[in-house]
Amino acid sequence: MEAITITEEKVRIDREKCVLCGARIAACRKDVLRAEKIGYTIFVGGSMGRKPRHGIKIFELISEEKLFSILEKTIDYYRKESLDGERLGELFDRLGIEKYRDEIIL
Repeated sequence: MEAITITEEKVRIDREKCVLCGARIAACRKDVLRAEKIGYTIFVGGSMGRKPRHGIKIFELISEEKLFSILEKTIDYYRKESLDGERLGELFDRLGIEKYRDEIIL
């Protein structure tokens, strides 16, 4: 994600670009960086193909239990609100991401 840059032997981590994948911890040879919290980060609405788009980060570092709850609620929301052939990102464009967040919030 190009979240880490090194200039003049100083490391800078751009928290806006970082997706918390753990690569910086794995790359640290001196064991200086450690994970303070472990969990799952959820992005929704991304797609590939003719109209690629980035997913929207909705939760960061949540537990596995909450992960599965969010996935189930997302599927239910999609079944209830989507039009025939509509992708999740298109549904967010039509109804807004806020409506989705309000319905699936933990």
